[in-house]
Amino acid sequence: MSGNTHNQQYYGASRLGKGVCYWGPTQDLINTFQCTDGLPITESPLYDAAKPFDNRDPRLDMYCVRQNSRYLGYQFEPNTSVKTVSNYWPVINGQSGTPGSVSNSDASNAYRSFSGYLWRKHIDIADFNSTSVSGVSDMNVGIFRLAELLLIYAEAKIEANQLDNTVYDAINRVRLRAKMPALPNGLTQAQLRKALRYERKIELANDGLRWYDLRRWDIAKTVMNGVIYLNRDAKSWTKSIITGFDESYTPIYNPTEAAKYFTTQEVVFRENKDELWPVPKSEIDASDKLTQNPGY
Repeated sequence: MSGNTHNQQYYGASRLGKGVCYWGPTQDLINTFQCTDGLPITESPLYDAAKPFDNRDPRLDMYCVRQNSRYLGYQFEPNTSVKTVSNYWPVINGQSGTPGSVSNSDASNAYRSFSGYLWRKHIDIADFNSTSVSGVSDMNVGIFRLAELLLIYAEAKIEANQLDNTVYDAINRVRLRAKMPALPNGLTQAQLRKALRYERKIELANDGLRWYDLRRWDIAKTVMNGVIYLNRDAKSWTKSIITGFDESYTPIYNPTEAAKYFTTQEVVFRENKDELWPVPKSEIDASDKLTQNPGY
């Protein structure tokens, strides 16, 4: 409907795209996208670290913005060595057959993308002229998706160890829509769980569900402790940075090698506290039956 008041695009869009680019995928998510043969980048013969975005799950470019992408009418280049970038608005507006050139504020601004990537998902070029901190987007905020319903069903069946064809059908409906190969038959419960967690991580990226998934699966204490890797300067990397993926499809890094290419941000998850939100004091004051969750 017209007249929505959210400002999601303002916080997610690039500097040239009239945003402040506070939100963006981490290197962990970028590395998680499989190759088009359905294998992780540590196993697929299609993966080439010199051309890391080739032959990847199409959702990488559907959902994420990486260097040398066209985004909101401009060429996105977070590398500070790139001083000017293409401006496609003369082409979009029918004023010219070729793009112009503008100063690359997506690299020069101190508050440029902190991860080196941005979200394409939930961003619409039609909102370019109205993007503001006040929030006047005409894009509806998603409440529930069919893909999530299918993956909820598959997860419930997997955890109940009811590994019938409906589990494969539910996950494959999501994968085939994304033009990814169907899962092979005969997977174990652990293998299907890993496949399911890949789909939720990728298909539902930036849908606001990951926080809950990490806690439901009891893996936040691993995923959200230590460091996350960022690539603010859009550096190239080698295959030696990553050694594999764990049972929840979280990349396993070689820290010594990864530190040569990426910056890090420390993250902390406090067990026996951060699994739950605090109960609002107003609710506790209203009922003597309620007690505060641990750690608050």
